[in-house]
Amino acid sequence: MHQSVIALLLAGALAPAAWADCYPQWQAGNTYLGGARVTLHGVSYEAKWWTQGENPQVSGQWDVWKKLGPCVVPSSTATPGITPTPIITPTATPTSTPSPEPSALPTATATPAATPSPTAAPTPAPSATPAPPLPATSLGTGLQHYYRLDGNTQDSVANVPLQVVGPLTHPAGRFAAGAALDARQGTALFLPRELSGSYSIGFWLRMPEDMGSKLASIATNKDWETGLNPGISIGRNNDGRLKINIGDGSKRVDGYLPATGRGWVYVAISVDAAAKTLRARATDASGKLNSITLNYAALGNVQPAFKRWAFNEDARGDYYARYPAERFLLEYDEIAVWNRVLSDAEAQSLAGAGAPLAALNPPPTTVPTTRPSPSPTPTLTPTPTGTPGTEPPVGNGAPTFTIAPSLQAPTPDGMVVMFETAQLKPQVWVRRYGSGDVFLRVDALPHASDATVYHARLSGLQSNTLYEYYVTTNAASWSASYTSQRYAFKTWPRPGDGVEEAKFIVLSDTQDGRGTILNDIVNKGIMRHDCDAARPVSCAQNLAGILMSGDLVASGNSREQWRNHFFGRMQALTPYVPLIAAPGNHEYFGEEMGNPAILAQPNIGNAMKSYRKYFAGLPDNGSASYRGFWHATDYLGLKLLVLDSTPISGRHTHGNWTPLSMYWDAFRVEQLAWFRQQLARAEQAGAPFVFSIDHAPCLSEKWRNGEVIAACEFVAELEDYSRRSQAITGNLFGHVHSYARGHSQDVKHLWLNAASASGALEGGGNQGSDGKDLGIFTITRDEFGYNTLSFRFGPQTGLALERRSSGTAGSDTNFPLTDRMAFTSARIDTPPQLVSSNPPRSSAAGLNLDMLPPPGIEVLEAHWQFARQPDFSDAFDIWGNETRRENWFYTSSSTASFADTRAGKSVNRLELGSLLASREVLKDGGNDDFERWSLAKGPSCWTSSGARGGQCTHRSAYDRYGDVKPEALQPRSGETWYYRVRVRDTGLNWTPWSQAASVLID
Repeated sequence: MHQSVIALLLAGALAPAAWADCYPQWQAGNTYLGGARVTLHGVSYEAKWWTQGENPQVSGQWDVWKKLGPCVVPSSTATPGITPTPIITPTATPTSTPSPEPSALPTATATPAATPSPTAAPTPAPSATPAPPLPATSLGTGLQHYYRLDGNTQDSVANVPLQVVGPLTHPAGRFAAGAALDARQGTALFLPRELSGSYSIGFWLRMPEDMGSKLASIATNKDWETGLNPGISIGRNNDGRLKINIGDGSKRVDGYLPATGRGWVYVAISVDAAAKTLRARATDASGKLNSITLNYAALGNVQPAFKRWAFNEDARGDYYARYPAERFLLEYDEIAVWNRVLSDAEAQSLAGAGAPLAALNPPPTTVPTTRPSPSPTPTLTPTPTGTPGTEPPVGNGAPTFTIAPSLQAPTPDGMVVMFETAQLKPQVWVRRYGSGDVFLRVDALPHASDATVYHARLSGLQSNTLYEYYVTTNAASWSASYTSQRYAFKTWPRPGDGVEEAKFIVLSDTQDGRGTILNDIVNKGIMRHDCDAARPVSCAQNLAGILMSGDLVASGNSREQWRNHFFGRMQALTPYVPLIAAPGNHEYFGEEMGNPAILAQPNIGNAMKSYRKYFAGLPDNGSASYRGFWHATDYLGLKLLVLDSTPISGRHTHGNWTPLSMYWDAFRVEQLAWFRQQLARAEQAGAPFVFSIDHAPCLSEKWRNGEVIAACEFVAELEDYSRRSQAITGNLFGHVHSYARGHSQDVKHLWLNAASASGALEGGGNQGSDGKDLGIFTITRDEFGYNTLSFRFGPQTGLALERRSSGTAGSDTNFPLTDRMAFTSARIDTPPQLVSSNPPRSSAAGLNLDMLPPPGIEVLEAHWQFARQPDFSDAFDIWGNETRRENWFYTSSSTASFADTRAGKSVNRLELGSLLASREVLKDGGNDDFERWSLAKGPSCWTSSGARGGQCTHRSAYDRYGDVKPEALQPRSGETWYYRVRVRDTGLNWTPWSQAASVLID
């Protein structure tokens, strides 16, 4: 009796002392919630989250079962004084009138069924304080997701963790810990599932006491730009009431519940798909549960394109970007989802409960579709090494790795596991995570040039599926075998798998092994903010990949640096998240292809051979001459093109900076031709995202001599692809040790330099003559840190960027969010309006141009054109630092001079006269385009307009300026000039051009 009652009613709570360690026997076919306790072979365990079929005996430190200790079962001759209290001794005939007091204590004649010898004396009466009311036991039926939020965002039922955006904290919640979502720091939670049919969502909520007349997006599955948009939203109205909204795209239904008041309140909605009703409930200031029913039968399809629910945000993820004044800290606890409609009595039970839902240990009635069911039949074909069993491998300890497992070459049906060990005959055992499947055993093969570096290519896997794997090895004498801990990875999805978002980590220039900077980025930054450090499998679930732009080590020929400076400091991540890394110039150090002053032909076999050894699992690029130097991979509609820009970068290839381009132009030509082929395939497939990953920059604000003309050619191809297809493109680069983020003028193209993961920073300030505040970049700063890129697929594609920094010294291990931006898909049909602030005649020095943006647009920047011809065929483009909302750079050579040069200035005004007095404005593409090709010329590359600086590698066919510098804008007296403007919102969507106006120059 004791075991069955405690297991059902008080999961995770302790039984009386003598029975504390004994629980029901674990059954492989049973489903267990987080907090459930079981016993197996005399040892008791506690489940950390939802589980089925996972043997507690083989559960390691980071797995689902927590070991509690040996099970102590009292013998039949136990001292009567420790007989359990009457909670386990029901009377034979219950009384007809319940009493608020406990039942009468057992006497010497009342013998409990489980105790042959009754206690000789009554047990002291328990306190008269009643136990806290529990939620209704029926709430276990149909429970699909349950998030206790006790220090994490794990799902106790279906193992579908909430996705976290921004810095999440876990202060005291309604029962234990909760989750604080501070919209001022961009924090939000997302349930990554589409809920359809009949369902219910419930949660505890606490809002600030004084929010004034501001709104708040509490929970929604829609774009809350307007209540007409399809979907459901719960928000705070400007009068403090809760507003419930349903829309179908053209019509809407709204309802209100009384203000919630102070403290914790319970909120729940139930959607009845058959009746087309939504019943919303929430407690008010007095604790009363109020309710309202909305009938949406007159609406059409209310399912939004977003297949997720958002908390303290909207499902599009940019509500507070559009309405920054409404950012508040909201606290949540006990988020639960049912696949049915809750009754009013059940909702009242939840609202009045004094204990969490976990106190019931309610078993789910359905197996979540997002988690594969265990199957005794293997879904994979074992290799000829023999038929493996379903039990995990057992060894005489852990293998000795000089490089721990590192994932590479991810695909929907495969993965490559690389590791380094001196032990013999290594294998990788793999199966679906948490299943009872037969293990697939794959022999790891040694590299042809290094018998200690192994690659195991796993194939035939299911897409979008979480897998567990072990690495086994053998002693040199074959006297012992070894087994690693359980690792995990997730295969990439295929179209139709229902995946709509993917997050990638972006790093570069991890070279030098400087202090603990890279260690901190991985373990105190990524593991804290993007994974659950206590549960590394969450990295496999939360992150699709790690994108790196070269200079992984300081010297490519140093095995110690590869082992300790790079892989050793990444090992918390790389066994769980695949690494997609381009080579940099430092990968060539010690392994150059030769000096052209000595060798007539390059030594391809020697070129960065360590990089090509460790990354031997990469996809083949189809090149007979340069295999292993570049490759492509696809994640749904995202094409990643991994390039090698070093051999064609001129001065940055060889250890002594000897230019090698004279015999490497064939490398550039072949790589560029392959790049164009990949773009053609992407365009044919309608890929909404194409990103290149390489080391050398096309443009740089901190180190102009680090720029490479060949890199600009790849950027030009990406911009053209975006222009033709309306896709979002980008180039991820490094080399210049600072953080920089920018975007192109006409298209949605991202420029991102995350080259500050451990390499020495460039130094404060603008680097004198070698630095320049370029219009292409919005921010450039000397700092250490990392970025994330979150791609949104589906009908409304988008891209969100975030930056977390540890500062200029790399010492801020809290890694606060320091930069963010978003690319969204939106069409703006209304142009801005010109404001006539100039008289019909004006001096050039006094020219100020003003405009008004379209209503409801949060303007990021403006683009002005000034022309002599009314059709703007000879226009000068004015765009960049003087026309956008913000521009962060250094105003002097001091690190402390980092500032927003647009502070206090309006994006609605162009002070053209002042601008022309400070710098020249060039025709035909403006300054930005000309900068790309002018810095490609070296000191010996003189043109008709003089030396153009930088490197001298080749004359690019993309350079439309040749030796002629474009005309500079110089309005002269008596000339009539025409001007117009367009504006861009914060999602990088342009409006149409305004109507033109003219001015006569005095």
